[in-house]
Amino acid sequence: MPLANDRVTPEPTDQATIVLQVRENLRKQDQEVVDTLHALVSGEARFDITCTGEYLEGHVIALDPRVIIKLKSGEFTIQAHLDLHGYVRESAKSALMNFIQNSHAMNLRNLLIIHGRGLKSDQGPVLKENVVKWLTTGTLSHMILAFCSARPCDGGTGALYVLLKKRPGKTRWKRPL
Repeated sequence: MPLANDRVTPEPTDQATIVLQVRENLRKQDQEVVDTLHALVSGEARFDITCTGEYLEGHVIALDPRVIIKLKSGEFTIQAHLDLHGYVRESAKSALMNFIQNSHAMNLRNLLIIHGRGLKSDQGPVLKENVVKWLTTGTLSHMILAFCSARPCDGGTGALYVLLKKRPGKTRWKRPL
C-alpha cells in the first residue's frame, strides 16, 4: 500500500529561536524599506526600481521613458552576455563586476545577464536579488543607465537586459608645444 505523503516535515527544535529569527528578518526588511524611502526623499537615490512578482525593472531617475520601452521590448541588440548559473554569491559578484567594467571599457552598451530564477535554491532567488543590488550600488551604479527582465526568448525573468552609459569620449583639447 503506497504512502499518502512521503514528505517528512521536521518539528522545530526550539520555538523561541525560530520566533527570534522571524522577528530579526522582519526588522531587517523594515529597515531596508526605511533606508530606501529615506534615499528617495533626500535625493540620494540614483535608481527607480520596480519589482512586480518576478519581473524587475530599474533605471536612473532622469532617463527618457522611450529608452525604457525600447529596452523592455528587446529592440537593442545584445552585444555581450554573462551566465551566472552555478556561481556562488561572492564569485558571481566578482564575475559581474569584471564583466560590466570590461564591457564599459570596450564601449559595449547592451548586455544580457543570466542570473536564473532561483527555483532550485532553498533560499530562493539569491543571485537575482543580489545582481540588482550590485548594479544599483557602488562603482557599477555609475556605469548603468537601466535594466529590466528579459523577454522570454532571452531568458525571461531569469535574465536581465542591462543598458550601460556611454563611455566619456576623449577630449579634443591639444596640449601646447
